[in-house]
Parts: sequence; structure tokens; C-alpha cells
Amino acid sequence: MMSVYKEALKDKEIAAKILLPLIEFEFSLIGDEHPSLIQSTENMEQFTEIFRICKAHKWLTTKQITRKGKYLFLRLNKKAVREIYEIAGPLANKRKDKWIRLILNRVEKRGGYQGNKIPTTTKIIKLFEKHEYLTVEEICLKLSLLPSTVRKALRKLKRNGVVIQERRGKRIY
Repeated sequence: MMSVYKEALKDKEIAAKILLPLIEFEFSLIGDEHPSLIQSTENMEQFTEIFRICKAHKWLTTKQITRKGKYLFLRLNKKAVREIYEIAGPLANKRKDKWIRLILNRVEKRGGYQGNKIPTTTKIIKLFEKHEYLTVEEICLKLSLLPSTVRKALRKLKRNGVVIQERRGKRIY
């Protein structure tokens, strides 16, 4: 009998069905533009198998296992997110599923300067007029924007004294 890891190297559907629960339980997802997996070197064998599966289906942003400090690290590209979600989705956790759908919604969108559009800073100010406290995650979901765009606009607003940052427990508003 062939190992599920070996089957997943050849079969994208099996690979997606392995990866979806992993994304939900183990990957860093909320607040990120690409799901990423960080593991200690104690999990090297399992991590290597997951890396090989992702690499076989061209789902990675890197060609080799990388490290973040002393930890093993891999990041899925947006094509991977789309393929895995279309084959095996949705996620059981509604909050994480919303985040995945935001990433998928933004994959095809054009970025950069768009002179005819309302600036992100203006959109965020209007949101704060309705809601006093919002996290980056909440702003992203309400405006359908990725975190890098929201964080950049918030830094600009903070620098100009329009918004202030406040910590409440582990959350920053």
C-alpha cells in the first residue's frame, strides 16, 4: 500500500484534501496575504513531506525549505490557495474561511496607484467614523483589502495624527 504522502505527490486532489485541514489548524492565516507554516526542527520529517507535496504541485513561494530564525518555514502562493480551496474547501472555521475568500477575491485585483479610486486612507477614515475600534483584520474584511494595503494606509494616518494606536490585551486597535 502506498503512503498518502506519496499519493499526494502525484494527485492534486489528495494533496488539497491533506493541505486544507493543515491550513486551518497549523498555518498562519489571519492577517497574512499568503498562508505560511512555521514548525520547529523536531518536525523536520513531516515538514519535509508537506514541502515536497506543495513543491510537486507548484504551490510554494520558494524553491527550498527556508528558515525563520530557528524554525522551518514555507509559504503557499495565491494559486495554491485557490486550487486547494476549490478542491477541498470551505474551511470549517467561518472566520478563517472569510479570510481565505478575501485572499481569493484579491488575487485577480489590480494594485498600485489608481487615481480615479477613493484613497484607502479615506475609506479607513469613513470606517472609523462608524466604528471606534477596529483591528487590521476587521478593516481588511470590511473594505476587502489585503493587510499590506491597510497597514500602509494606517501608518500614513498615524504619522499625520489622524488615528492613534491602542492596545487592549493582545489586540491592537
